[in-house]
Amino acid sequence: MDSKVNETASLKAQIDGAATLSSLKGHVELADFELPPFQPYLAQQTSMTLKSGLLTTAMDVERIDDGSFSARGTASIAHLVTIDNELQKDFIKWAELALSDFDFRSSPLRFHIGSVVANAPYARVIVQPDRTVNVMHVLSTSSAPPAAASSVTASSTRPASNDRSANTEPMVVVDKIDIRNGSANYADLWIQPNFAVGIEELSGSITGLSSDPKSHAKLELNGKVDRYAPAHIVGEVNPFSATAYSNLQLTFRGVELTSITPYSGRFAGYKIVKGKLNADLNYKVEDRALTADHHFVIDQLQLGERVESPEATKLPVRLAVALLQDKNGVIDIALPVSGSLDDPQFRVGPIILKAFVNLIAKAVTAPFKLLGSLFGGHEDMNFIDFAPGDATLDPAAQEKLASVVKALEARPGLELDVPETYAPDADGAVLGA
Repeated sequence: MDSKVNETASLKAQIDGAATLSSLKGHVELADFELPPFQPYLAQQTSMTLKSGLLTTAMDVERIDDGSFSARGTASIAHLVTIDNELQKDFIKWAELALSDFDFRSSPLRFHIGSVVANAPYARVIVQPDRTVNVMHVLSTSSAPPAAASSVTASSTRPASNDRSANTEPMVVVDKIDIRNGSANYADLWIQPNFAVGIEELSGSITGLSSDPKSHAKLELNGKVDRYAPAHIVGEVNPFSATAYSNLQLTFRGVELTSITPYSGRFAGYKIVKGKLNADLNYKVEDRALTADHHFVIDQLQLGERVESPEATKLPVRLAVALLQDKNGVIDIALPVSGSLDDPQFRVGPIILKAFVNLIAKAVTAPFKLLGSLFGGHEDMNFIDFAPGDATLDPAAQEKLASVVKALEARPGLELDVPETYAPDADGAVLGA
């Protein structure tokens, strides 16, 4: 059978001549089938509009006596474009998403895909002024039934207990996913002024993806942040059970810090005029316990004008920068973080921010202790002791002073004031004798 569908798509179907209503075999080919007519169904479950998309597939289908269904073949969706209804901007789109060697079975529920190739995929993620994320809005709709009603409906339509698939977990396996020239836009409209960043030229692969919680998919992705800063992501993860095990390493090089001025102004109280960031991040989750290492190298950081913000730290940030920045203008920071994902108070972002604030607090409240730890001095480097009535330094005091000199040479942004002081009782007794 050859026919046209909606005047644009072509359909070819060949059904086994011995097929019955309870058992059939066939081969189906569908080319350039337009997906927008399905928008009314999509609108019932989401808040996005399907603007375009062409489905092409070739598959062998089979329905057997027990009522189960299987399909094997290839499929692709080209020129997909979806719109975020609230923002009226592109949400998810791609040039083509192609599935090869797929094998679907309805009972027990199984879906195996040999390979997926995503050409030019794109996504837009936006934090709204109320701090909600557009993805959550788009993938839900006010017209959808409330959660309680949904659960009642689901329970009423659940298969009977004697159904073979009733107690069978669905299995999804994808041997390999190739991503070619992907991109994304992220914006935070909650922060003022707004923050935005783009990821471009994202390419790489994910292999061994499975819904089996014991499996570990390997991934390696490369891209660029704001067109020029290379980003590299490598590791193992199971997105179906990421809290059971994940081990990811993220590397960013040469990220322009001026782009995060909205955050530095709000939380540090200063704009950023200049600076680049290199970051090596490692996140490991095992049995819902997170261990994270963050290594930041900040080069040529230069703070600009003061920003009045009620959330800005009251600590002297400029002093902290001068203490942490070496003579080459580099700040090298390591921030380990660990905790349990079962702790409702544990959130990685705020913990990293708190670790930064704690580091600044330690630096500015005990600067000589910090310098002593960096340059082999003593924690009490802020005191150089003289013998009563004598201007000569003993060897221990000379060692301390040498450490101070070394620290000041390595921290050219620091200025040291030495107050004139004396001990009337100790010095007076010697000088008056």
